[in-house]
Amino acid sequence: MANVKIILIVDTARIFKAADKKSKKSIDACCSFVDNTKYIGPPGDPEKYETFVEQGQIVEWSAVAKDPHTCDCVSVDSIAHEMGSGSTDLFGSPVLIGSGGVIRATVLAQETTGSSETYTLRFTVIRNRDGFTEAFSIDPKLGINN
Repeated sequence: MANVKIILIVDTARIFKAADKKSKKSIDACCSFVDNTKYIGPPGDPEKYETFVEQGQIVEWSAVAKDPHTCDCVSVDSIAHEMGSGSTDLFGSPVLIGSGGVIRATVLAQETTGSSETYTLRFTVIRNRDGFTEAFSIDPKLGINN
């Protein structure tokens, strides 16, 4: 059972130019995910992205700018479990805090295969050319493979 690495890819140039930077649609259009399970999420709709994990696996979230030539920085700041009816926090903590722009956590809870948990991922983008910083959030899912 290999660890799972999830990478948020942010079109930093586009996210700063969005007419309404705080609207879900504007943020979603600038974000996509990939992971080492060979899954590439649909661009422009990160809420449909779902990575499958198993109890005992370590999950690592990180982020990068879509265009590495911008030298913009993207940092994963926190991940919060969205409570819903019958949902279980997979990591034993309702909020995970990042360190150095990365979050690592071990899947503790054993859930039913096929179930899905939604999380709010908060991230910060720092524009290299002037240091302007802005925070955003999106809601990806984790699916269970036990």
